[in-house]
Amino acid sequence: MTESIDDTQQVYLQAKLFTKIKTLSIPDTPLSLPIGTTPDELNALTKGLLEDQELEAGVSSFDFLIDGAFLTTSLQDYIEANQLSTESAVEIECVIRREQPELDQGLAHDDWVSSVDYLNELILTGSYNNTVSVWDLQGTCLGAVEGHQMPVKHVRWVAEESGSKLNFISASQDQTILVWQHVTGTKQFDCVHACKGHAASVDCLAVQPSANKFASGSWDKMIKVWNASVQPGAGDEHIDDDEASAKKQKNQESDKKAPTTRTPLTTLSGHKEPVSAMQWTSDTQLVSGGWDHCIRQWDVETATNTNTLTASKAILTLSHSPLNSLVATGSADSTIRLYDMRSSDGLLVKSTLQAHAGWVSAVCWSPTDEHQLMSGCYDNKVKVWDTRSAKQSLYDLSKHTDKVLCVSWPLATMLISGGADNNVNIHRNKNS
Repeated sequence: MTESIDDTQQVYLQAKLFTKIKTLSIPDTPLSLPIGTTPDELNALTKGLLEDQELEAGVSSFDFLIDGAFLTTSLQDYIEANQLSTESAVEIECVIRREQPELDQGLAHDDWVSSVDYLNELILTGSYNNTVSVWDLQGTCLGAVEGHQMPVKHVRWVAEESGSKLNFISASQDQTILVWQHVTGTKQFDCVHACKGHAASVDCLAVQPSANKFASGSWDKMIKVWNASVQPGAGDEHIDDDEASAKKQKNQESDKKAPTTRTPLTTLSGHKEPVSAMQWTSDTQLVSGGWDHCIRQWDVETATNTNTLTASKAILTLSHSPLNSLVATGSADSTIRLYDMRSSDGLLVKSTLQAHAGWVSAVCWSPTDEHQLMSGCYDNKVKVWDTRSAKQSLYDLSKHTDKVLCVSWPLATMLISGGADNNVNIHRNKNS
């Protein structure tokens, strides 16, 4: 039972302050803290204990975790909320505070934004207006390229070639994936290849780490693997010398090259319902999620489904972190679940994050912090989580005015989201 605390009487709480930050060491000495101690007061105390230690660049403040939840008010509020005795000893973990990113700018589209990606200070977006757009960081649209006949569902940068050309891919409800090349510094965008082989909408793409191949997932329940190069190669239609000569002459006359039809290198069959998300975990390994409630691991070289985890709900989105080897998934039950595909202890779900109020449509791990994750939802919100505190999100970013369809966390200092309000929001974190 919670003890009644008399405000006129100073009450103290026994606490142990510790950290898992490898570069810091907090004295292992029990502390007697006033019951009204706040996070700011704990922060001042911690910096005093660490005054002889060198903090990493950008670190100026700390947050505090107690039993998987961040301390946001006072120790007294925590004790009362959890119905603890003031005689209980409390362990308080000290973690680096990351300041909430601020909205830097928005990129306005004329239809839903389904997908975003980032490379070399350029932002790539796909839209339900059938186009793919490229933007610079000043918010200027360098080009909105047409090629698809139906809404674009996913876009991804592939690679940079010789410092002057960038390649990207786009997937659409028209059942095709287009391979594009952009000459940097210009408004030149060339559709080089049209990848054909799916029998339904292509909803997700994933690029191999080496950028030699990419994979696509579709409502036809299939995953297909393709040659990612813009150069002629495996999977391209065969053209004899006479036909090639005729095409070359025709292209010279029209001053525009027709895209080459490209066929898949491999088909991965196993999902029983549409494939919704995927990511390469190495050059030979792929993880995918689908409406069949399954997370599947694939050996792409042998086209083998090497491991399958059955979830409780359909998988709408997933993200794999190379920093912690966890796969985060979002589902229609408003929940984010974290899976360890290497687990041998029988626990499929390592943690659940619940604070959304709609379909979780997009998740993306931080590129630099193994504990941080961002999510987008049909409740119009983008949340950032610290997975050590599963009970609440770390903070909410500026709201979209309609459902969020995509998120990306390409840099420690930049978080991007897009949605059905026709906008892309770019948030910046100055303290990272």
